[in-house]
Amino acid sequence: MEIEAGGWRITTLFDAYFRLDGGAMWGVVPKNLWARMTPPAEDNTIRMSARPYLAERDGVKVLVEGGMGDRWNEKMSSIYHLDRQPEFSLEGTLAALDVGPDDIDHVVCSHLHFDHVGALVKADGDALVPRFPRARHHFPAAEVEAERTPVHPRRASYRADDIEPLIQAGLVDMTQGDTELLPGITLHEVGGHSGGMTIILFGENDTDSQTAATIQIERSPALCAMGAGTRRKMCRRLGPGVELQRWTAWLGGAERGG
Repeated sequence: MEIEAGGWRITTLFDAYFRLDGGAMWGVVPKNLWARMTPPAEDNTIRMSARPYLAERDGVKVLVEGGMGDRWNEKMSSIYHLDRQPEFSLEGTLAALDVGPDDIDHVVCSHLHFDHVGALVKADGDALVPRFPRARHHFPAAEVEAERTPVHPRRASYRADDIEPLIQAGLVDMTQGDTELLPGITLHEVGGHSGGMTIILFGENDTDSQTAATIQIERSPALCAMGAGTRRKMCRRLGPGVELQRWTAWLGGAERGG
């Protein structure tokens, strides 16, 4: 799937399917409502998908989000019901577009939960190394701090080794507040889903169009509790007169049933 916004061509990629608890994902939404859209398994988990994006403009290639990756032992793969095939992984779907790891110029992530950064690092023998060795990696500073805090209250969602090899390689730039990353791409730290949750917005300052595309944490076509605060803040920020395209290739989104 492909759209254009702010002069950028944005193509949806894929990395993996996995499962998380449906009640945790939908929060206060009654189960008899969310179960119709995202049918749970016997263990109450619902199928999720990690879908990064490739943004291209004037020869510059930006990877948005990093997916689950393959650094999961048998126990954790079983817990998360990980389903990741090499040909349909992040690298595999990039390769299908004739894009290799060395072709990526920038990586930007909304936050640093493992399903958004897990594939940015790969194993090379006993070492962990960057998957995209030329790319500058842009992470919210608050998320980097959370990732490196062993007693963080949301510790289960973070893995320090997802970003430490990138930091050690000098590839990480930290962002705060509102930032223009590149022409046509702005970052807005809004919190909500996580402490440093950041909206990645394409075309906000595009004078030729009143259409903006946002890549953010959404959990299903009918917004669920996990991203509600983020969505409200983004709509307030955009204000009247700007159409926010709700792209249906939801990043990390629940797979709709039926």
